[in-house]
Amino acid sequence: MPITLPETSFSQVLNPEDTNRADTRAFLDGDAKHFKLPGLVTPFGYTLWQNAAERQFRLVTQEPGPETVYAVRLEETEDFTSPERACIQVMVWRTRQPQHEGAVHGLARRFFCHFLHRWSIIITDSAQT
Repeated sequence: MPITLPETSFSQVLNPEDTNRADTRAFLDGDAKHFKLPGLVTPFGYTLWQNAAERQFRLVTQEPGPETVYAVRLEETEDFTSPERACIQVMVWRTRQPQHEGAVHGLARRFFCHFLHRWSIIITDSAQT
C-alpha cells in the first residue's frame, strides 16, 4: 500500500492559482535568469528560468499573470565521504492542471539527466520523506 505524504509548504503555495501567481512574480522579480536545459525545446507559451542563488529552476507561463507549472530546487551537501560535491533534490513540484500536461511531460527526466552531468547523485528517500 502506498504511503501518502502530507502536503509540503511549497505545494500549499504553488497549488492554489492566486498564491502560485504571487510566488511566481516574486521569483521572477528576484535574481531569475533564462535557463537553457540541454535537449529541451521549451514549449511555446512557456519560459524556463533559473535562480542560481536559490538553486531553483521553474517552467513559467508567458502571460500577463505568469504561473509556475514546474519547479525544482536543489541543495548541495558535503556530508558524504565522496570527494565530489553531492546534490540533494529538496523540492520538485508540477501542476496538476491538464492544459499544461504537454509542457511538463518528461521534464523531470530531462532535469535529472542534466543534474547527473553536473553533480554526484545519491538516491535516498530521507530528503523528501
